[in-house]
Amino acid sequence: MKKNIRLYYLYYALSDLLFIGPVIVIYLLSKGFSFTEILALQSIFSIAIFITEVPTGATADKFGRKNSLILGTVFRFLAMLLLIFGKSFLPLALSEILFALGLSLKSGTDSALLYDTMLSLERESDYQRIAGKGHSNLYITQAVASLLAGVMYSYDPHLPFIAATVFVALNGLVCLFFSEPPIHGKTSKHGLGYYDQMKSSFSHVASQKKIIAVILFACVYITFSKTAFWFYTPYFVAVDINVVYYGLMFFLFNIIAAISSRYNHLFIKATRGRTMVVMNLMMVVSFAILGTVTHAIGVMGIFLQQANRGLFKPVVDKYVNKHTASDKRATVLSIVSLMSNLCAAVFMPLFGLVKDSLDVYKTHLTLAATLLIATLFMSYTIKRLQKKAIGSAK
Repeated sequence: MKKNIRLYYLYYALSDLLFIGPVIVIYLLSKGFSFTEILALQSIFSIAIFITEVPTGATADKFGRKNSLILGTVFRFLAMLLLIFGKSFLPLALSEILFALGLSLKSGTDSALLYDTMLSLERESDYQRIAGKGHSNLYITQAVASLLAGVMYSYDPHLPFIAATVFVALNGLVCLFFSEPPIHGKTSKHGLGYYDQMKSSFSHVASQKKIIAVILFACVYITFSKTAFWFYTPYFVAVDINVVYYGLMFFLFNIIAAISSRYNHLFIKATRGRTMVVMNLMMVVSFAILGTVTHAIGVMGIFLQQANRGLFKPVVDKYVNKHTASDKRATVLSIVSLMSNLCAAVFMPLFGLVKDSLDVYKTHLTLAATLLIATLFMSYTIKRLQKKAIGSAK
């Protein structure tokens, strides 16, 4: 089991689609896609996540985390090939569906594998620190890849995507060497039946007020953070940042995310009881900056978003893992992702319409106002859930 910790650091450093972040928007535009089509592809991705998230989480709980991670890399590898060679909307839509399936198989599964590994080693108190370090490693490799992405793209637009495909293959190779940790709480060798596994996990979520609060937070956060990403390039254009510096921008973004992820436990401790609300308010401030600053210095607003990006997964995983039994852990984490991606699928096209009718500054101000209202509603609802949880405990 101990080798799983070392492998987890390497696995996470290679687990995302490195190299493509800074250039994905201009790459799709160069293929002739409109901004509306790009956001439509993201809606297809989110809907596919919604459909596949919980079944794949149940697959991980029932048939093993390692097998789920390996299969996930296969689907992501195929998705990258379609992204590179696809020239029309249909193959890229299929690419998004395969991406969704691959990420669904990964989502929650990697966290569940690490958490159950720590339980087996009787070191569960170290989970938060190790998970944070793993996420930090990812952001550092993304930062280095971001610097190279612009150079690669200027030489050949396909090159960053080819490099990302190679890294997906390496990620799958690392997964082969994981040892499957025991899944505590199984009623037999294979545990509950497949659909009983999902039903049991949904019932567990419904009974846990704190997990419901996390789902509400994830719905709000994922919707606005995903939308924000696709508006980075329009903002860069508006404030006259040359495309040559896009890689440098994303390098800085990933360094900030790496630092916040590494020290997530300090942030959680400092904002104890208010962590999720504070994170959303940081996003509100970031949108307000991007909506009012018409100079390149305004990218500092994105720095706040990147700090949140580094915090999000450790925060969500902490609360879910703490209140979920081992045999349901991957499925429950998938339910959180499912609900948040459903919200993103519904609201992202609406924000796309806002962008089509307003300039980038007014669009960000609209996001700030909308997120503030959503955060106030979220805060009120979480307080009510906490009171009910305390009342039930009594």
